[in-house]
Amino acid sequence: MISVTRLNKFWPWVVLAAVLLLAAFLRFANLRTSPGWFTDEGDFIVLGQHLLEGRWQIFAIQDAPLLIQRPPLFLYLLTFAFRLLGPDIWTLRALCAACGLVSVALLYAAAVSSLGPAKALAAAALLAIFPWAAANSRLGFTYNLSAPLVLLALLGSLKLSQPSGKTWLVVSCLAAGASLATDFLGITAVLALSLILLIEKPRWFLPGLGLMLTLPCLLLAPILLSNPAQAWSDLHFIQAYKASAPPFIQAVNLIINSGEWVRRESWLVLGLAGLFMLPAGPLRRNSILFFLSLLLPVLAFYTPAGYGLHYLIPIFPLAALGIACFFWRTLPAFAAWAAEIFPWRRLTRLAAVLASLLACFPLLWMLLNDISLAVWNKDTFFTGSEFLYLAPPADYEAAANYVSAHAARSDLVIASPQIIWAVQTDRKSTWSISLTCDGADAGLVPEGLVERIAYPCQSQDARYIILDALAREFNANFLPGLRPLITQVEDEWQQVFSVGNVEVYANPLRNP
Repeated sequence: MISVTRLNKFWPWVVLAAVLLLAAFLRFANLRTSPGWFTDEGDFIVLGQHLLEGRWQIFAIQDAPLLIQRPPLFLYLLTFAFRLLGPDIWTLRALCAACGLVSVALLYAAAVSSLGPAKALAAAALLAIFPWAAANSRLGFTYNLSAPLVLLALLGSLKLSQPSGKTWLVVSCLAAGASLATDFLGITAVLALSLILLIEKPRWFLPGLGLMLTLPCLLLAPILLSNPAQAWSDLHFIQAYKASAPPFIQAVNLIINSGEWVRRESWLVLGLAGLFMLPAGPLRRNSILFFLSLLLPVLAFYTPAGYGLHYLIPIFPLAALGIACFFWRTLPAFAAWAAEIFPWRRLTRLAAVLASLLACFPLLWMLLNDISLAVWNKDTFFTGSEFLYLAPPADYEAAANYVSAHAARSDLVIASPQIIWAVQTDRKSTWSISLTCDGADAGLVPEGLVERIAYPCQSQDARYIILDALAREFNANFLPGLRPLITQVEDEWQQVFSVGNVEVYANPLRNP
């Protein structure tokens, strides 16, 4: 027979393995086709394909390592994955889904020493089924890599006072620096860890800050030094594109966006509230600091709800920890209250059962929504205010296959990124690039863009143009010159293929 001591030792690992298997299923099942393809995924795939060939090129733009608007760590990992598994949207998504799986394990590791195995497993299980975490880790967002890095930085920060504290200092600082090397928003992890060091280990602050900045500097230095003027110009463009609001507007945004966030993202608000209910100690303090360090800057520039919720992906695990804490702190309180008003034992037990059911209902809702997305491709998380114009993979792949079969490798094709990555031609262009080459209004574009174009990208140079809902309903609102181009194509070009909301038009001058 298995002794009680051995059972107590091994049961957390058995349960954690089951939780990880569930998380893996919810993140990897039907990954290529569910949910639909997102526009940023096309950008990453095309740039990764060029990196495989040793070029910093995104569509037709050469020498553009910064125009992807992110530091290069995620792109290097993606290129390595492409080399192993082949360039495809499944590879990109598998990298992000794997990050989500690692986050579940790291959340358990960060919580177990402070909360014990049972509560740490509850938090990990909640993250495994937390719908926003599961759904967004199925999409190719760089923020998915930031999530486990933030958790690793948090884990290291919890062990600074242990005998192995210096080792964990190195681990946490490198993780925070890797978060910054993944996405510019990763600077918030650096700020949070710096504040923790100032509070807990002031003499380690400067060495820690140096460690945090080492990896970002190593990855960005070759880019900045190869062509300093162009690099700084591109950085200025990124700053103007993403965060150009003056301080007064940022303050107003903080007020308005925080109200919208509370109104529309109740589960994340509950998660933040739950973090304050954790037992006093480093886990509560540090998790709140990491949560707020990302939330507050994002609120100053964006509305992190609905369409903009993905900016908060790095702190979804912390929200899951807070929600789990809220449940295990409030259910006993409910049971105690029930005992006060129902002094009879049977009624008290009934009240406890009802309380458990009330807690299980939303958790069951989470699981059912995850399964519906993973198994049946039911997009319950990317509709309404969260609508991302995700492309139906079957329709988009059919259109891409048609163009690939009828176009020569040297033919130019213009389309949205989420479809054009699948077109098998060497010359591809997006709307903003071609509008700039046409001399039309393409909104805010980088300085000197035309000089970096590798091949002719005017709309009249294209053999095919592919129109979809993203171009008609979203991009046309931000690119002033696009709507006239769409009208011209619909009036003067020949529609040669149509499926769903995707239409392929052939240039009459190049398709006699």
